[in-house]
Parts: sequence; structure tokens; C-alpha cells
Amino acid sequence: MTSAHREFCLVLHGHSHTGWFGKEQWPERHEDWTIRIAAAPSLSSREVQEHNGYNELEIARDGVGGEVSYQIHVRRMVRERATWMRRASMGPFAPGK
Repeated sequence: MTSAHREFCLVLHGHSHTGWFGKEQWPERHEDWTIRIAAAPSLSSREVQEHNGYNELEIARDGVGGEVSYQIHVRRMVRERATWMRRASMGPFAPGK
């Protein structure tokens, strides 16, 4: 099954070695569903033009028992000289929304 069939809310990948965020929606198939894509930059390659970096995920849980909700936040961290800095972010968003 694909991520669209399972209605995942976030896909992570780093194969392209460039950092970018995106989102896809298919209103004709899934009315209120968005899949977000978080591509991570290369952590240590010298072969890319982009700053080295990584994506940091924060998943916050609120509530107990049957009344639990989650918020997801993705932050891109990049190395500039000797410092790690936040370059971009996506979210917060709730799973399935």
C-alpha cells in the first residue's frame, strides 16, 4: 500500500541531499487530507552546494485516554560556519489533516 492509501501525514527522505518542504493533496480522493514531505539536506557531504543540515521533528501529545491529540512540527537545521541554525520550518499540523 502507498502512503496515499494509508493517509500518512508526513513522509521523510534525504536521498536528493537538498532540503525542501512540500505538500500534496488529492481532493477528489481524500477530502480533508494532506501529505507533507520533508526532504533533509546532506548532513556531511562536501559535494553539494547547499549548507549541511538535518530535519528535527517535534511531536507534541496533548490529553489522556480517548481524548488525545497530536501536533507535529518539522524544523530544518543547517550548519553555517561553526553554528547550527534554524533555516526553515513546517507546521505545526495534526496527523490526518
